[in-house]
Amino acid sequence: MSAQDIIQPTQDYKVVIKCFTYNQERFIEDTLKGFVKQKANFPFCVLVVDDCSTDGTASIIRRYEEEYPDIIKGIYLQENYYSQKKKKYPLLEPWFKRSEYVAFCEGDDYWTDDLKLQKQVDILDADKNVGFTYSAFSVVNENNQELNLAWCEERMQRSHSGDLFASLMHHNYILTLTVCLRSDIYRKSVDYCQKSKVSIDYFQYLLFAGFSEGAYIPEKMGAYRINPNGIVQSDRKNGVRLCAISAVKASEIFLKGDFKKRSFVEDKKICASIIAKWRRLYKDGYVTKSEFKGLFLENPRLFFCIPLAALQIAREKLC
Repeated sequence: MSAQDIIQPTQDYKVVIKCFTYNQERFIEDTLKGFVKQKANFPFCVLVVDDCSTDGTASIIRRYEEEYPDIIKGIYLQENYYSQKKKKYPLLEPWFKRSEYVAFCEGDDYWTDDLKLQKQVDILDADKNVGFTYSAFSVVNENNQELNLAWCEERMQRSHSGDLFASLMHHNYILTLTVCLRSDIYRKSVDYCQKSKVSIDYFQYLLFAGFSEGAYIPEKMGAYRINPNGIVQSDRKNGVRLCAISAVKASEIFLKGDFKKRSFVEDKKICASIIAKWRRLYKDGYVTKSEFKGLFLENPRLFFCIPLAALQIAREKLC
């Protein structure tokens, strides 16, 4: 299926939701139910992209598309884009250009709050300084049994509102299924992902936080599924490597001045976080000694942030 074959939008939407799926017939119905149950006072739709599944995933999507044609928009690829490293974004870009906001949910996760979109849109409409919202979440296994996992609780404990770039440089605490953001920020972030040749979720969160403030909703609005066959769970080593690359690339973008202008105090805080992060990456072997030295030589203002970075590193060791 080419870009010319993809159904094009015929109206503007307040929110367009992106949902990618592949061979998830066991889970996709939970995902679709979460979409169609949303109660909102604005038009929204879901782009459900089936990446040439070989099971019954596409049939389930078609059934929901027939029943909810105004909400569910199925896109059925005739070849597997993921295995061929082909980008799906160009197929969906016309829809994002006609929406004010974008939200996400993969085909094995699902939303549990019927007012999720409404609550997030209300926040974004009320404050133009907020570029994205995210929320707390539940964790379930393949059988929809809720799990209590320490790393998930830690993520939610770290979550907060405001300028998140410095704290995200230390730890990722955002999950994709909880995010709703301004379409222009999302499209700008995709451009940076393409230029940097990094497209994992963590890099996008750093970009979102670089361009705007974030708002955290401490309500569990969705369920993240721990699926042993999922990409994240099956390739953790590569995931760690890509997160390291994401931190390096986002640091470079910040130091070039491409993100929104910060106050003097916030700028120093972020610079200190960058130093602390690069030090950890150097110790873990993800950046070389010469690259670490080059960080300071290319950005002399970082020298003045070393004492603050030392405090951050000491605080990390105590946690």
